[in-house]
Amino acid sequence: MMQVMATSDSKTTANPKRDALATRLTAYFAPRVTELGLELLQLRLLGSRGAMRLDVRVDRQPGQGAVKLNDCRRVSRLLSTELDAFEAAGNADLTIDGAYELEVSSPGMDRVLRHEADFQRFLGMTAKVIVRREGVQESVIGVLQSCENGELTLNLGKKKPLKIVSLSDIAQANLAPTFAEWLALGEKLKAESALLGESETVDATDLDGEELEDDADLQDDGTVD
Repeated sequence: MMQVMATSDSKTTANPKRDALATRLTAYFAPRVTELGLELLQLRLLGSRGAMRLDVRVDRQPGQGAVKLNDCRRVSRLLSTELDAFEAAGNADLTIDGAYELEVSSPGMDRVLRHEADFQRFLGMTAKVIVRREGVQESVIGVLQSCENGELTLNLGKKKPLKIVSLSDIAQANLAPTFAEWLALGEKLKAESALLGESETVDATDLDGEELEDDADLQDDGTVD
């Protein structure tokens, strides 16, 4: 029986050393997750020494359906094995100091958007985009209208002009779908999975950024010390 354990995305204070380690881990693991046929969307270290959480978000390639429970298991096992090896070898550059929890999950409703292909993939859905230009930061919410030649066009609603943003000016972007958009995405992913003949697919309406765990796999996906 699948269990869903909620994770918290509470804000944490800036920690340059922790963030630098997360950057190095991302660079190391991204190609290895790709070898599993998945994409490493985010890898974040949250919390402080002795109470750290390694929050990992993965997704499938376009047309490959929703992230499955087994996808999260495979990534969790990869990270657990490699991180244990780094610690045993004394590799300080890639070792998390102290006890920590490893959580591998689906993209969530607030899926991060980083590349032009990401924006193109979710055209027609609502997104929150933070634009930073010349020291001024602006938060914009609109429907992804188009994305090409390094420019993103957002539809901000009736009687409002389209917002055109250079991708180079985007500090952060995440999906912010309406309920109807989320349901539609869920149906699309289920249809893709059905075409692939897959079972045990996680419905998009359940992909809220929560960790996916199974009773039989807690020894693989649980707390890592």
